[in-house]
Amino acid sequence: MNLAELREAMSGVDQLTLIDLRPESEFASGHVPGAVNVPPVHLAERLAELPRDTPVGVYCRGPYCVMPAAAVHQRREAGFPRRPARHRLPRLAHRVRHPAA
Repeated sequence: MNLAELREAMSGVDQLTLIDLRPESEFASGHVPGAVNVPPVHLAERLAELPRDTPVGVYCRGPYCVMPAAAVHQRREAGFPRRPARHRLPRLAHRVRHPAA
């Protein structure tokens, strides 16, 4: 999945919600347009804000970051439905260092 396909999934039929797990300061310095910032320390208290009936994708700093796997596990433990990934998110870390548009 490239960034154009990601944007389409977020705005199209899939209605993908994209969660940026990075700290607020990193999110403020640049992020994928339309992404929602939910750092892991706030995930438990903000789970109710996340949709249960549409796909949710998560990303953070790069391929070696463990936060996405932990966030997915936390959502499952909270009773969110398990949905197989239809798309593999692109490596976003190097693409979001610019100020948000």
